[in-house]
Amino acid sequence: VYYDLEGKETTPISGRRYNMDYNIALPLRSAGAFVTPTVGLRHVSQELDQTTINTPDSNPSTTAGFASVDSGLIFERDAQWFNQRYRQTLEPRLFYYYSQQKDQEDIYSFDSDSLTYSYTQLFRDYRLAGEDFIDDANQISAGVSSRLLSPTTGRELVRVGIGQTFYLDKREVVLEIDPRT
Repeated sequence: VYYDLEGKETTPISGRRYNMDYNIALPLRSAGAFVTPTVGLRHVSQELDQTTINTPDSNPSTTAGFASVDSGLIFERDAQWFNQRYRQTLEPRLFYYYSQQKDQEDIYSFDSDSLTYSYTQLFRDYRLAGEDFIDDANQISAGVSSRLLSPTTGRELVRVGIGQTFYLDKREVVLEIDPRT
């Protein structure tokens, strides 16, 4: 069973899709800090072999701009636990992401889905799996992580993190999950 952006059951359609994702970033880094502003443009277009009531346009397309700023600090200290020496980090991070909301009702979902939410996902500039839709967003993510490193090899032994995303606007591009599956 196939579903469109609004979660309505739809007929399987064949066709081709084309995606373009252009961006420019300016990574600024030092030993204990980073900030990376990024601006870009995403484009999705499809050539559908047939149309349905849910996809009346055989060549739907959309283009949207996006911008993000990723920033963080890295603090390190020597630590000793159970008579073992370690290097411990504390890494606060702040991420802002904005992507224009565009009408995508005629876009057919070949394989799009929401990504599994994780700590890493807090700081991604795209929240969907698949190449059918362009997400919309106006959000800030804040998090803090800590790592325990071997002082001799630098090998990461443990990593923990906690964070949250704050949505500044309601997201319109939300992929529904069918409760029957």
